[in-house]
Amino acid sequence: MKSTVLASALAAAGICASVQAANVDVGLDFKSAYVATGTTCNDGWVAMPWLDAYGFKAGDTEIPLLFEFWGAMDLERYEPNKPYSRSGRFQEIDLLLQLDLGALWTPCEEFSWSVGYLEYDYPEQDVETDNLIVFNAGYDCWLNPSFTVKYRVGGPSKEKCEFALAGSHGFKLDDAGDFGLSFAADVWYVVQADESDLDDGFACADFTAKLSWKNFYTSATYVAQIDDDVLPDGDAYAYDEEWIFAVGANYSFE
Repeated sequence: MKSTVLASALAAAGICASVQAANVDVGLDFKSAYVATGTTCNDGWVAMPWLDAYGFKAGDTEIPLLFEFWGAMDLERYEPNKPYSRSGRFQEIDLLLQLDLGALWTPCEEFSWSVGYLEYDYPEQDVETDNLIVFNAGYDCWLNPSFTVKYRVGGPSKEKCEFALAGSHGFKLDDAGDFGLSFAADVWYVVQADESDLDDGFACADFTAKLSWKNFYTSATYVAQIDDDVLPDGDAYAYDEEWIFAVGANYSFE
């Protein structure tokens, strides 16, 4: 595996040694399948731990950075990819360093935008790390619309670009605000890498309903295929799983 996980971890350690994170969010999700942009990466149960650190300060100076760790651990072997899928092993580890552009300038309080560097690392595969530049913009209102761009600047799928339009809305189900119900939807457009045999176009749309109680949640997601020339059918790294069920929990430290 040609990976820069160690280099990234050392860089993160260097940052943490000189600055202090005011907020840390951690969570653990269990999902019935791992699906990314409509592509099934494992059709069995996976565990997905994650950590967000933000609100960094160097002395009294605020640094508008977010550091994120996210992992996908197989709990069941994905049969079409036996050499790469092992129960209890991470099939993917993602590291994100993101700059909050809204902290530097924003036209209004409701508008947010950011740019970041993202790595997809594959511990069980002898492939290079995917390196991405990520841009996100959103507006805080009833539908919470957002726009995301992921452009791959290095790795096996260099020059592939993914665009997403998304929206969501949530409701409180009790006066205390402990119970909540939310709905979310997104649609993905993919520009393939030059060497890809697939077409450019709309790949999929996701629809999610989520029920939460305090720091716990359960959800169901339906993944709809749009164009099989962009997102082909198949049983290995293709469109396979339509429904994803999940349970999870999160906690925040300050």
